[in-house]
Amino acid sequence: MITVTKIAGAYLVKATPPHSAKRWSSFLPLSARGAIEGLIRHGVSLPDAFAALAAADPYAVDHALG
Repeated sequence: MITVTKIAGAYLVKATPPHSAKRWSSFLPLSARGAIEGLIRHGVSLPDAFAALAAADPYAVDHALG
């Protein structure tokens, strides 16, 4: 499971197997780009990472790429 929660322009992220290599959650809120990078670093596929971020905030994907 991947959950992304938007908090005032930043994101808290959690990922668990089978979507990630191991259980992971961000300790501090991350930028959109930081959320994507953190998910990928922990074994989440790029399409799944973008989909989870877009579900939390449809405009976040633009910020992650910019």
